[in-house]
Amino acid sequence: MLVEKWQAEDFPTLKAEAKRTGAVIYFADEAGVCSDFHAGTTWAPVGPTPTVKEL
Repeated sequence: MLVEKWQAEDFPTLKAEAKRTGAVIYFADEAGVCSDFHAGTTWAPVGPTPTVKEL
């Protein structure tokens, strides 16, 4: 019921505002979605597996 209400009432307003301002709407969850994903990028030295040392 709440999802249907959101889809019918809130989302159209949000979508119109995004279109008017040139914004992009992203939907994410706990999976950690990132809009600036760097495929294959790492800052660790090539070869050894990076580890985090406790302080």
